[in-house]
Amino acid sequence: MNLAAMLTSVEKSTSPRPPEIGIQDLWEPTKIIQAMQVRTHLNTSTIMLDILMSYGEPRVTFLSARFTAILSDQELELFGTTGQYCVKCTGSVGTDHDVLIGENEGVLLTH
Repeated sequence: MNLAAMLTSVEKSTSPRPPEIGIQDLWEPTKIIQAMQVRTHLNTSTIMLDILMSYGEPRVTFLSARFTAILSDQELELFGTTGQYCVKCTGSVGTDHDVLIGENEGVLLTH
């Protein structure tokens, strides 16, 4: 992550963050606008996705902690800069969710 992106990620925004939506509620491919690794209130890392719903509303969702081990900052930056990646949930077992991240409806990552 370059310095400008890092500084932007910690900048306090004057506008409120879009409403959150649980990853388990994304049953249709949803466009990823920006992806970044953030610290939680429990002092762990997670990946926050700014997404654009099919009806045009911006939302924020969070990937499971297991994604922080497999996605690098460069890959997260790629999700936002190309504007061609989508995310959707394909199923849930308890609190664990199956998530697909793909480019132009092709599967890039299943985890």
